[in-house]
Amino acid sequence: MDDLFVLSEEHCHYLPKPGGKSEVWKFFGLRKDAEGMAIDDGTVFCKSCNRAVVARNGNTSNLRAHLKNNHKSLYNQLGQGSSGKQVAVTERQEPIVNSILRSQPYGHQSKRYKDLNTAIARFLCKDGLPIYTVEKEGFKELIRTLDSRYELPNRSHFTRNIIPELYSSTKEKVARRLCSVKYFAATTDIWSSIGLTPYISYTLHHITQDWDLESIALSISFLPDDHTAEVISDALEDTLQEWKLSAVKQVCLTTDSAANMVSAARNLGLTRISCFGHNLHLGITKALDKDRRCDRAIGVAKKIVSHFSCSWKKRRDLTLAQDVKTRWGTTQKMIARILEQQQAITFVLSSDRKSSHLIPSWQDIDVWGAINEALSPLADFTDIMSGEKYVTGSSILPILSLLKSSVLKANPNDKPMANEIRSAILSDLSNRYVEPEVTTILELTSMIDPRFKEKHVSNLKEVKSNICEEAVKIFKEETEQPTEPSELTSSTPSASTDSLPPPAKKKKVTLATLFKEHNSDIADSLCLDISPEQKVQAELTNYLRQPKSDIEKNPLKWWREHKTVYPLLSGVARKYLCFPATSTPSERLFSRSGRIVTPFRASLKPDTVQQLVFLSANLDL
Repeated sequence: MDDLFVLSEEHCHYLPKPGGKSEVWKFFGLRKDAEGMAIDDGTVFCKSCNRAVVARNGNTSNLRAHLKNNHKSLYNQLGQGSSGKQVAVTERQEPIVNSILRSQPYGHQSKRYKDLNTAIARFLCKDGLPIYTVEKEGFKELIRTLDSRYELPNRSHFTRNIIPELYSSTKEKVARRLCSVKYFAATTDIWSSIGLTPYISYTLHHITQDWDLESIALSISFLPDDHTAEVISDALEDTLQEWKLSAVKQVCLTTDSAANMVSAARNLGLTRISCFGHNLHLGITKALDKDRRCDRAIGVAKKIVSHFSCSWKKRRDLTLAQDVKTRWGTTQKMIARILEQQQAITFVLSSDRKSSHLIPSWQDIDVWGAINEALSPLADFTDIMSGEKYVTGSSILPILSLLKSSVLKANPNDKPMANEIRSAILSDLSNRYVEPEVTTILELTSMIDPRFKEKHVSNLKEVKSNICEEAVKIFKEETEQPTEPSELTSSTPSASTDSLPPPAKKKKVTLATLFKEHNSDIADSLCLDISPEQKVQAELTNYLRQPKSDIEKNPLKWWREHKTVYPLLSGVARKYLCFPATSTPSERLFSRSGRIVTPFRASLKPDTVQQLVFLSANLDL
């Protein structure tokens, strides 16, 4: 039993040696005096056998000797503990070395340092944050917490080096992406920053090899001169040249109906598609301005909304939608909100004598009802036609037909004023999209959309001829492109026959094989005899005979599934289904620009604005 380390009740009264750090002290202790204090007279007692052992000045040699001579098992435990302690010390030494290494900052040429610089630059550009964010104490503290070895560069280093390098690499990436673009459309618009600095945008739209609709913001350029047609056309032409794009490959240009935009497109020889959202908004505005009753009622509505917006007490009780002249559909939303909250508005206004004169009359309410009745069905059209991830250009003619036959058609059950507003809007829209070149492209695009086909085509024979002509043209352009010589034709006659693979094992010929080969030879000979014109006519005839696709189905997905069935027609679809019905993509780009050029950053140079907007739009490509 003397080899077992077991404490009796008596042994538990031994006190530990003060300051004893060695592992051996756990087997020895000091006696207590009457007051319970340790008696440190140079003698300690073994907790296992109660023998006294001399240990002066903290020396542990006698203690180890006692365990070795009298308690072998305890001594062996002591040896293991000593070994373990040495290992623990060694293990503790490794983190110390590592911590010394970690305390060294990253070298400015190290990959980690450059990666962190790029990551912060991407963070700033993607979220439109000011560059001086890197000099804010909170951001610096965050970076130190995340990685103490990273020394954050100053603002100037980001502005002069890191962001320009990121801009150059992103431009190269976009340029490589454009190499695969065969045909494209574009949208453009003009915008002035909060500092009244004018810019012009150019957004490219095309269909990828995987039949996805893709938009790429190529430029937002400083436009210091007067916004004449010549200046605009020169700016657009500069963008095409910068990106090595041919205007011949551009299907059309979607813009608003401003005279300078119309003339600029004409100067470049481009077919211009007027923005559907602008056209509908202009039609609504003209219809409402035409009727004095509508003009007066809308003025009353604006005063009511302004009164609530300028008073915190009123706005706390009720919030109304505002009418913004440049935003589509806001007039209808404002009126619909007022009609919805009519009783609450009357109650709040009547509680204050200063605002009681704004209480709407029954005539105003009646006019609002007519306006809302006429405009509410149109609320979703601009939103639907403003998408840039799905096909919209082919829907212009079908939407116009729907508006004419149903949405804007006079309804005897509605208020007479509502029918008058609808009639005025329809009259204005009827004068849009009437140019021959515009009609040609809209009908062709509508027909190549499997959801509509010939349904909205006025001259089927002419459109079929145009489609066949385009298909043959695209086919010839693709077949005439030079191809790289194959390895077989480029090999020299002196090539070693040893490097050639062994001949394949001859397959067993069956009766079915003979018939398949014979039928294949006949089909190949027929294909060789048919001209591209005849092929595309056959494809078009078969295409029109098939039932229309479901209206909910993505036409690009349909063409991806049928491109092998209609190889020539699919080229026409890829070329023409890319153009958007509205110029919203360019306006979205300006919304992005507005989040960058804020009142606190109104002094940004145009070149810097161009870089930041371009990066914000294209970093995820």
